[in-house]
Amino acid sequence: MENHNIILFVDTANITKENIEECCSFVQGNMNSTPNEYTTSVDAGEALTWLGLSVSNPNDVVNITRITKKEGSDLFGRPVLKGDGGYPETVIGTIINAPKDEETYTITFTVYNGNNGGKRNGKFRLDPKLRPH
Repeated sequence: MENHNIILFVDTANITKENIEECCSFVQGNMNSTPNEYTTSVDAGEALTWLGLSVSNPNDVVNITRITKKEGSDLFGRPVLKGDGGYPETVIGTIINAPKDEETYTITFTVYNGNNGGKRNGKFRLDPKLRPH
């Protein structure tokens, strides 16, 4: 079984609700793809950790606050996984039911200015995918 760190890299200096896809990228190992097309292969029993990092200011904080089932089966045994409340906030989940096909989920995240701690532009959402190995 494999554990996956799914890292969301965010251009925190430039992100707005209109340019989310241009300002975000997922990297797992050495893989890059557009955020809403990014896919992770998983099996039952595997753990996933979602975390966010700024590519424009190391003091900015990207909080992953929620993972929500968008379509398909209930892979995690519940439809919503909440963040751990940390700063930066991450979400951890274990695949209970392996996907039969490619399934979409929603990542909700916030961006905080590292200099004054203020939230930038509210909440953001992306819809990457999970698929069976």
